[in-house]
Amino acid sequence: MRWNGLASMGLFAALLNAQQTGQPKRQDSPKPQETCVIEGRVLSATGEPVKKASIFAFQTGGVQSERYTTATNAGGWFSLQDIEPGKYRMSAMKSGYAQTQYGARGPGHQGGTLSLDPGQHLSNVVLRLTPQAVITGRVMDEGGDPVPYVQMNLLRYSYSRGDGKRQLQQLGHAATNDLGEYRMFGLPPGRYYLRAQPQVDEELEEHTPGRQGYAPTYYPGTSGPAGATTIELRPGSLLRGIDVTLTKARMVRLRGRVILAGSGRGIQGAGISIIPRDDSQGMFMQNFNTDAQGIFQFNGLVPGDYFVQAQWSEDGKSYCARQAVDAQGNDAETIVVELSPATELKGQLRVEGRPVTSLTDFQV
Repeated sequence: MRWNGLASMGLFAALLNAQQTGQPKRQDSPKPQETCVIEGRVLSATGEPVKKASIFAFQTGGVQSERYTTATNAGGWFSLQDIEPGKYRMSAMKSGYAQTQYGARGPGHQGGTLSLDPGQHLSNVVLRLTPQAVITGRVMDEGGDPVPYVQMNLLRYSYSRGDGKRQLQQLGHAATNDLGEYRMFGLPPGRYYLRAQPQVDEELEEHTPGRQGYAPTYYPGTSGPAGATTIELRPGSLLRGIDVTLTKARMVRLRGRVILAGSGRGIQGAGISIIPRDDSQGMFMQNFNTDAQGIFQFNGLVPGDYFVQAQWSEDGKSYCARQAVDAQGNDAETIVVELSPATELKGQLRVEGRPVTSLTDFQV
């Protein structure tokens, strides 16, 4: 036992000497990346803390999009723990308030990103929630009778990212009940237009020439936004009595066939939709699938100019088409939409001026 003890002491001395003389050491396993913390508070537009608000953090630009959630306490405070480093978007939401994003100018606007380095502890993040507004009213015909099943759309002007055009975009929607009443809630503050979109009686439209029907009507009773009255919503406001009286107009029908270019073959099951060519009227869309002969038909349309769009896939290949249609006068009954193979665009995004470390948050 004495010899073994001396041998052990000699082995320890040899190992210590090897370390001091630069001998290679045993490689330890790599240290795990330090996680991060985000802490802050959710307040209402008037500065009061908001309890039980849901907080979401979504990773952007990563191979695996991490998602973290928590809720605020009675004082409106929250803490997100053990977050992987990276770039994130944050949002807060609660019933009765408009959802908001971190860094956004207000409800309904895109927010910014948070960049977290390994081990970073980000505190004092403030998210402000704006109380939602409510609109109620009725939809009536020219005789003052209620009209059920009318689709109500709340619209506001915005600028398209693609071409910069000013156009109406839908923000909220609701439908009237059997008494012609509607209630639209969960609305952020702003200036809006209200449009009533009546349902189409397909059977009546099919068999009635020279048809008259209820056209899409803007509050309080005009055919377009030019003569409509704007509605201003303030945070938490409740607007009652926003009633719309429907107007009648001559209706037109669009009927045609979807074929495969070069073959003339009618395409069954092609997805086909129609939208107005005048973007300023507020984009709306009707959808349909072609029958066994490739036939489609849209009823109850206000006379005007439209785009008919078609999409179809077969054997892993995609086909599409877009056809301009003039329906200012009578029905258009002989529309032919020819599907062609979809094209692919490839390119590269470069940024001039200031250096950009990552292009993963950009959209093309």
